[in-house]
Amino acid sequence: MAKQAFDAAANRLASHLAPRAADRDGVGRERYLLASRQFLGTTIDVDETYAWGQEEVARLDAQMAEVADRIVPGASVGQAQDALDADPRYQIHGVDALARWMQERADEASAARIASRTESTPSGTTTWSATSPASMMSASLTPIRVLEHVGWTTASRSLCNSGSRGATNSAAIIAP
Repeated sequence: MAKQAFDAAANRLASHLAPRAADRDGVGRERYLLASRQFLGTTIDVDETYAWGQEEVARLDAQMAEVADRIVPGASVGQAQDALDADPRYQIHGVDALARWMQERADEASAARIASRTESTPSGTTTWSATSPASMMSASLTPIRVLEHVGWTTASRSLCNSGSRGATNSAAIIAP
C-alpha cells in the first residue's frame, strides 16, 4: 500500500509539477546570497555564517545531551524525553489545565523580569524602569495582575515618551 502511494505521488509530481517547474534552480548559493542581502540589507560571509551555524548546532546538541544525562544518567536525549513524558509531574491534561499552566509560566516570567529591574527609593517605594523599546513594550503590556500575583500594589503607572530614543516606561510599585 505504501509503495502504491509513493508511486502515485511520483507520477503526480512528474506529470503535473515537473512541466511547470522553472529551468533554473530555486535554491543554491547564488540565490541565497541575493536573498540574504535583500533580507538583511547587507552582504554577509555565507561560509562564515554557515560555519557559525554548524558550531551552534553542535553546542546545542552537547547541551541537550548534558541535560538528558542529568535527567536520566546515561540516557540519550530521546530517552530523557520519554522519561519526562511518562512522569505524571510533567503531564498536563485538558485545555483549561494547559491555559492555567501557561498563565502561571507567563506570570512567573513577568514577575522575575519586574524583580530584576526594580530599585528602592529612600521613601520605600520600589520603582521599575525600562529604556529599550522591547522593555517598554513588555512594561506597557504587563498585566496589573502580575504585580498583584507577587503581592505588590501598583500605586501609579505611566508612559513618559518625549519622542526621544531614551523614552522611559515606569511604574511606582509598593513592595509587599
